[in-house]
Amino acid sequence: MFNFRQQDSECLLTPEAVVQIKRKLRKRRAENGHEQPPRPYSDEPILWGHTTPSGLTNWEILPAGRTTRVQSIATGEVIAGLVWWQAMGGKPLNREIINERLKEHGIVMLDEYERQYIPARFQCPSGHVWKARPNNILSGKGCPICWQAIMSERLRLPEETIRQRLAEKGVTLIGKYDGTQAKTTFQCERGHVWETTPTAVMSRTGCPDCAGNKPLTKDVINSRIADRNITLIGEYHGAHASTLFQCSEGHTWLARPNNILHGRNCPHCAQQFPLTKGIVNERIKHRGIVMTGEYTRSVSKTSFRCSEGHTWEAPPGSVMAGTGCMVCAGTAPHTTETVNARIAGRGIKLLDEYVNNHTRVRFECEEGHVWETVPAGPLIGRGCPTCAERYSDNDVFYIWIAGRQEHLALEDGELLLKYGVTSERRDNMRMKEVGWAWGMTTNLIAMVKTPVSALWVEKSVQNIGRRLADDYSHLEGWTEFRIVNESQVAQFMAAADEAAEYKIAWNNPVPHITEYSGDQLTLNFSS
Repeated sequence: MFNFRQQDSECLLTPEAVVQIKRKLRKRRAENGHEQPPRPYSDEPILWGHTTPSGLTNWEILPAGRTTRVQSIATGEVIAGLVWWQAMGGKPLNREIINERLKEHGIVMLDEYERQYIPARFQCPSGHVWKARPNNILSGKGCPICWQAIMSERLRLPEETIRQRLAEKGVTLIGKYDGTQAKTTFQCERGHVWETTPTAVMSRTGCPDCAGNKPLTKDVINSRIADRNITLIGEYHGAHASTLFQCSEGHTWLARPNNILHGRNCPHCAQQFPLTKGIVNERIKHRGIVMTGEYTRSVSKTSFRCSEGHTWEAPPGSVMAGTGCMVCAGTAPHTTETVNARIAGRGIKLLDEYVNNHTRVRFECEEGHVWETVPAGPLIGRGCPTCAERYSDNDVFYIWIAGRQEHLALEDGELLLKYGVTSERRDNMRMKEVGWAWGMTTNLIAMVKTPVSALWVEKSVQNIGRRLADDYSHLEGWTEFRIVNESQVAQFMAAADEAAEYKIAWNNPVPHITEYSGDQLTLNFSS
């Protein structure tokens, strides 16, 4: 709001009032036929804002409040507005002044006046209450509810027009007509009766019974699922609210009507019902397994017991899918007892408590040597490091027979044999590396310690059997492979036996060597 002072007179003028002044002046000029009026001195613009321009003789403009906005208005407009404002009493707006102006329209302002642009509550003669800006109401706007009713009445279609349009769709209006948006009763040519709005029937929808879209009820649902031998026996509370159903076998279950209408059947008959402890035990009893814990979910672990008395925890879904007792299957986590059972045949014993495969513990061999290592080592074949020191380099001669391989086509009765010299004793890593390079298994039949270097034994057997062609020179150790028969295997074994100071491994396969499982050899030993 701005304070305008001229000589000794004083009045208040708001920016909104200035806008109204300019509108009235433009209207007056238009009525007088002046589309582009001349600019007399009274039309020269003046400014209001923080500063007062120098050289103004008629007016001094003082801003009321902190504003940085500078606007322009013609001097004549301000004079005209001042006269108009004085004629209106020259007072700021309040609720009493507003109600006095609105009295002829029957509108009453209920809240206290704050600003013209701050909404307040108003009430019309019909009792409707709404919120609006005071300047909008003063400008002529009224009750929106009454206005909507007036416009609805103006646009309301006559009942006769409605009936004619419905007759074209084969529908009859049998209820009271209160407008196109008010619900009433209709009837189709087949006698079905339903309620909806005239707009809905005329624009898109027809009889829900004829269209198969009748609102669902217990009877409607049972009529649709009767041919599937399912009955809704619970109360219907909506298509997505679970209720009780029963099949022809007497099974009962909870389901959503929407799911049943879309094809879901009895879960008991389909073997898809929720699992329980009894159901799980019924499915696994033929395997000698019993679930002893409580059932919560198929993926939540619980306790089981096998026919041997072993107990373990596993998800019921996993056990029903085929997994069983890990102890019986040999896949149970290691313990001190299971580790000792696996290495007992090699004269090694675990002295400490087993923690895991990678925690170092103490072992003892049959000769009393004690050493510390991880259990994974002895379990894959490593032995006592002290005993291994008894052997010197290249004083061990070995012979092994290859399992199934894809490099050579052998005749019936022929075998692929590998011999050589090594400094290894129990791990046999050199032999394993050659086997991996050839993609075959290594079946050790002889490993002996010789009194001196074993190279002379290697030379003594190099002419036994048939050598490989140079085509295999890219494979590791190919010069020490021989294609042999049983008689020639016996010659290799005899040479090893004669050279041995003592035998590290001795599995004489002669005279019987048979194959099984595709890539392994079963050696039937003879003394």
